[in-house]
Amino acid sequence: MMKRSNLWLLCVASLTTFLLASVVLAYPVTRANDILVLTNVTVIDGNGGRPMPNMAVVISGERIADMFAIGKKRLPAGATVMNLRGHYLIPGLIDSHYHFMLGMRNKETEDALHRFAFLGGITTVRDMAGDAIALAELARTAADGTVQ
Repeated sequence: MMKRSNLWLLCVASLTTFLLASVVLAYPVTRANDILVLTNVTVIDGNGGRPMPNMAVVISGERIADMFAIGKKRLPAGATVMNLRGHYLIPGLIDSHYHFMLGMRNKETEDALHRFAFLGGITTVRDMAGDAIALAELARTAADGTVQ
């Protein structure tokens, strides 16, 4: 039988994933060489300053190309624009105490946990187990662009 804390975590994880997926799927997907502009978003840059509301963030390919207050510059012509009023943009988070547990769980469970961490904003982890061979394979998989 599942512990209450695990059941609660599973419920929160499911709800969070559903809500995030519904927000992401509501917007058109762009190709890697397209320009995407996130408008009216509140940016927290992670440098200790105040949140910056009503910002435009220009993404070209896989990189942030520009960021400015709405009305300070013109949006790039032909760009896909997503109005994110009420949403926040933050730097990727680091989980400095993560256990990949590769091989100790089934692949579906492990993939779901990785995906959940990523959807929660974690873009970097420090693995505490340190299985260099398994982690190298995971790094190759992440780098080849097939991870979804």
